[in-house]
Amino acid sequence: MNKRIRLVLSICILALCLSTLTFGVLAAVQKNNQIKGEIGFNVDNVDVTISCFVRGAVKEDGSANNANFATQKVIESLSWEIEDVLCFDESDYPYIPDIIITFVVTNDSPTVAVNVKATLGEAIPTDHVSATFASTVGTWSDSDGITLGKKGGTEPSSATITLTIHLTDIVNTLPATNGVLLNMKFETPKNS
Repeated sequence: MNKRIRLVLSICILALCLSTLTFGVLAAVQKNNQIKGEIGFNVDNVDVTISCFVRGAVKEDGSANNANFATQKVIESLSWEIEDVLCFDESDYPYIPDIIITFVVTNDSPTVAVNVKATLGEAIPTDHVSATFASTVGTWSDSDGITLGKKGGTEPSSATITLTIHLTDIVNTLPATNGVLLNMKFETPKNS
């Protein structure tokens, strides 16, 4: 009887260890902090081209999610859907790199300047992440954006705009998101 109890206890402990190991592996693979949505563009009588690429994100399976959108002329309002979710790379926890979305915007008009503004959408939960814009032209203003000069003019007519998304709350799981990541608006400046 004593050997039988030990055998049963050993089997139970082995089963407990295997289930704990299985749960640990599944927990390590599952990506809980993710963002999904679309990027919208509103155009008001301007002539611009734009391209976009994503860096620092991974897919749900852990592979790199380097989404790219080829250069496209924007003559009317449109949106780009990011097909795969943008998961924060938690493979080197507690260090979690930022997700960086980079836009290259060019004003193709030789006659008017273009004002570029961007607003965050509901798919970026600002209580769990911080999102900041930067530009290679001038200083980015959250309310005024930047202004691109006329093509062939003295002011730069092209800029790289970077949206950096930083996970600020690494303890909790970022709620699943979907919807608009951000809206970019292109318009002629009021003083042109």
